[in-house]
Amino acid sequence: MRSFKSPEDLKSFPSDHPAKPLLTELVNGLTTFEGYDPDADGWVVLIDEGDIDKPLIDLWDDWTLLDVPWEGVMKVDGFYEVIFLANNQFGIVFVVPIQPWLPPHYRSALEEHLDP
Repeated sequence: MRSFKSPEDLKSFPSDHPAKPLLTELVNGLTTFEGYDPDADGWVVLIDEGDIDKPLIDLWDDWTLLDVPWEGVMKVDGFYEVIFLANNQFGIVFVVPIQPWLPPHYRSALEEHLDP
């Protein structure tokens, strides 16, 4: 699991990674408004292979992705974009690759929550 709270966080991320364009778009969208504070406003998280059943310890020490109360799920360029909103200000966007390593129960849950 990798968190992106500023464009600076993307500088060390591999430029050839398939998620780079989507992460760049999401991070830039969050950070361009005046007064952006990731602790108050939220950030973007990339879920990697091996992270899927681990607790989201950077966020919650006993939740996995399936425990997050999603606001919505979208498919974007080979990824699920999973939105969590804690309140009117703070939100986290989880970027989950649509890959064979994604367990069927996760895929099913995400597909059931897809926005029309």
